[in-house]
Amino acid sequence: MIRDEDLIVDISGYENSLVKQFETMEMLVKVSKEERVLILKSSIDSLMKNTEDKEAILDKFSLLEENSRMFLQKIALKLEIQSENTCVRDILPFLSSEDSGRINRLLDGINILVQEARALNMGNQALVLTRVDWLRATQSFIASMSQPEECYKVPMMEGVGHKPTVSSLEYSA
Repeated sequence: MIRDEDLIVDISGYENSLVKQFETMEMLVKVSKEERVLILKSSIDSLMKNTEDKEAILDKFSLLEENSRMFLQKIALKLEIQSENTCVRDILPFLSSEDSGRINRLLDGINILVQEARALNMGNQALVLTRVDWLRATQSFIASMSQPEECYKVPMMEGVGHKPTVSSLEYSA
């Protein structure tokens, strides 16, 4: 027989893991907003630090997701739910309405933050691509300005036995 206390501890652990995921997604959204400002300011060193922070946040989120899966598996075993890939939707009907309501709200909040972070990152990517296009256009413009004019070309040698020229006038020794 399953002790209710054990199940309550696992459900509480799962909820705590979801809360940490929610907070981690809030940090990702915040860092993504800061990234946008840094892209517009063209602050390369700060942007690199921001990217490192984002990578650390995403790594933390992955660990928290794995932790949540562990709790879900424990809960599924205690509730004797048989499934190859147990997901939270399989477990919610077996929980109290209060527990399932809290878990649903947390999952909804996490999904909203994930969508916001995705939209911010797509916008940031578009800004970076626009900046790169501007850079290439500027580079092409500068390169075209530094090309020699047609009238300044050294005359080409026309014949095989032709003596090299010093200028447009030929001198023979």
